[in-house]
Amino acid sequence: MTMSNIPNSSSNQEPRLQIRGLAGSKIRKVANGAMSRPDVLPFWFDESDQATAPFIQQAAIESITEGETFYAQNLGRPYLREAIATYLSNLHDKQISPESIVITASGVSGLMLTGQDQEAFGADRQQFLAEWF
Repeated sequence: MTMSNIPNSSSNQEPRLQIRGLAGSKIRKVANGAMSRPDVLPFWFDESDQATAPFIQQAAIESITEGETFYAQNLGRPYLREAIATYLSNLHDKQISPESIVITASGVSGLMLTGQDQEAFGADRQQFLAEWF
């Protein structure tokens, strides 16, 4: 599509048919049905029911101050992968290599990558274990 044939939205206030026809998010549908329930914790969007701990807030501030605002390596920042590998090695009393650690932007992204990997290489190739800190 070139700039000359993009519909002029100012002359038509109605959304285009393609936009109106988009399916809604299934996770949003589940969340909307549970948002008013006091007995349900709001984990549907990867959010906690707790405020971010001060030490995490401070680490984020320091990271931004140090200029870590650009894209990281595809597998995640090496120092973070090394720290997580050390933590998991100590936790499980088993050596975990930083090369086996992948940092994703969200839990859903991690699940998607795992599903794609298992589809491409077979479900027996790996065991999926998620660690939330």
